[in-house]
This record gives sequence, structure tokens and C-alpha cells, in this order.
Amino acid sequence: MKVSTLCLGSCTGCHISLLGLGEDLLPILSTAELIYSPVLVDVKKPGPTDLAIVEGAPRNEEDVERLGKLREKAKTVLALGSCASMGGITGLGNVASREEIKAEAYEEPDKDTPELRKRVYPIDHYVEVDWYLTGCPPPKKIIGEALTALLAGKEPPHYELPVCAECERRAELHIYEDLVRTIEKTPDAEECLLSQGYICLGSVTRGGCDANCTTAGVPCLGCRGPVDRVITEPGHGIFRDLVRRRAHLLGLDEKEVEDEVYDLVHTLYTFTLSSQVMRLKQSERVADEIYRVHLEPGEAI
Repeated sequence: MKVSTLCLGSCTGCHISLLGLGEDLLPILSTAELIYSPVLVDVKKPGPTDLAIVEGAPRNEEDVERLGKLREKAKTVLALGSCASMGGITGLGNVASREEIKAEAYEEPDKDTPELRKRVYPIDHYVEVDWYLTGCPPPKKIIGEALTALLAGKEPPHYELPVCAECERRAELHIYEDLVRTIEKTPDAEECLLSQGYICLGSVTRGGCDANCTTAGVPCLGCRGPVDRVITEPGHGIFRDLVRRRAHLLGLDEKEVEDEVYDLVHTLYTFTLSSQVMRLKQSERVADEIYRVHLEPGEAI
């Protein structure tokens, strides 16, 4: 089986996680041939490939062109990581104008600086995607499972339970007046972070990561993307479900929590801001964030 990989607008962290499999990668690729991977080998053009693994979200026209050419050559496309699957960190650029981004990144942008596209979208905005492997980056275990299955002609494992199902912290009922941040105090080592007043997205985020962040006392940021119910059920959403759960655990009124959390709404979509599912969902506030940036007449978010 022939395999290709492509890195678009990203940090290449997903490729690093892939290589992080180390010796465990050898048996996975024992029946595969890596024929195109600009990050790893010096091959200029993609050829016919059975599996194309794409990291990152298109940020300029060259990215879109390279993605399109690889899709034409590939039988199966796997979106590797949150940027490719949902826009990820790259998609945070949607809350600033192109001029603001370039001014922040370059002291003196010139004519040789690549022109950015107006908006960042996941790769399925441009090409058909067969499989998604979320995470920033996806855990090595999940990458290994997915590649083993795909190279054997099988479906990759599907994780539908939230991070909370893998977290051993206990939930308690408390009443906190204010949101708590980890820079303000050290969380209790055993109690649920959300019930301690921290903003933790474990209840609405897809598991499979073994709850490594919350176990270490770091609130979940949602890098694995939303659980199935958030995607498929109209009444559920990252914002809406978090408000309900926080109100329940802390004994607060939902409207009070909604007003409080709305000031931090951008933190709820760190990895999903440019996802179409989140942009168009009535229960979410993603569109409000994107509309802070000037939109030209007729331009869709």
C-alpha cells in the first residue's frame, strides 16, 4: 500500500506525533511504502497513493492547490489533527483580519510574503475527506490504532465518550461566585476541575486521550473536538452543554452562568472556531466571534 503525507498551515506537530511512535511505527508501515511526504522526504510531486494523510488547514492558495492535487491522486484521505479536521489553532486567524495577522507576524511584510486567504477552513471545505483523526496533536496511541486499521483495510476505532469518562476526578456540588484560573491557585488533586470553578471542556470533548491533561491538573481545552451529541443533536453544543453542566455543579442559575462564560466564549472554540458544524449551530456563539471581524458584502462566515 502506498502512503503520502502533506503538511499545510500548521506547526507540523501531528507529523512529530506520528514519528513519535518510534519503533512501533515499523510494523505499521511494514506493508506500506511512503512515496510522498515533503516534511520527511524530498519528493516534489505526489503520485498515485492509497492513503493520503493531511495535517493542517489551508492558509494560502498554494496550500489549496497542493491539497487538491493530492486528493486527485489518493484513494483515501485522512485528516490528521484538529487543524485539518476542524480548523484548529490555524482557524483562530478567523477572528483577525489578514492585515492584522501579517502586521503581527512580520515587522515589514513585503511583496514576497505569501498572501493569506480571507478565511481558514478545515480541509473538507475544499476536498472530500474519508476519515478524521482529531487532537492537537492526536495521541500516539490513536494514530497507531488508526494507521494499523486503515493499512489493513479496516475502519479506525471510533471514540464517542467524553474525556470525563476517562478522568478519575470526582465531581462535587459547590457554589463558587467567580471563575477560577489555574494561575490563581493549584487545583485539588482529586476533585473535578469544573466543580472547582475552572472552565474544563472534558464533558463536551471526545475522549481517547486517557484524560492526560485533567489528570495533571490542567483543564481540558477541547483539542479532540466535540463529542457526537454536540455534532448531531440540535439542542446540544459546546457552549450550551458547558453552561448547563457548570450551572448544575456549582448550583448557579443558567442565565447567570451564560452571561459569565460568554466573556470567555473564544476559549471554548480554540480548536473548532472555523468548523462548519460550530459556525452554523444555533446553540453556539461561534458566529458572534467571527462577526467581530469586518466581513465584505456577500461574504459568508
